[in-house]
Amino acid sequence: MSPSETSSAPGLLEHPAEAFAYFRHAGVPRVVCEEKHMGSRAVVIVCRDEDAARKSFGGNRRRHGICYTRTGRRFFDDAQLEREFLNHVQTAATTAGFLG
Repeated sequence: MSPSETSSAPGLLEHPAEAFAYFRHAGVPRVVCEEKHMGSRAVVIVCRDEDAARKSFGGNRRRHGICYTRTGRRFFDDAQLEREFLNHVQTAATTAGFLG
C-alpha cells in the first residue's frame, strides 16, 4: 500500500493522525502498523560527471553522485551497488534531458 500524503504539520514527513484520516477517507477499513527497518525514501544527487560534481559540491573524491537517507546516512552499504544505482539514475536523467 502506498504511504499517506505528506503531513501539513511543520517539520514532519508523516503524522499518524493524518495517515489514519487519509486511509479512512480512502475507504480502507483496517490499517496494520508494523515497524519499518529500512525506509524507502532517499535523497539522490547525481551530476553530469565527476568534474561537475567537484565544481558543485567540492571535494576530491572520484564520484558523480551520492545517495543517502533523509536523516543523512549512506543509503547503500555496498559501494558497487551504489555506483550501479547512480549510473542508472545518471543515464535516465541524461536521456530525459536533465543533465544535458
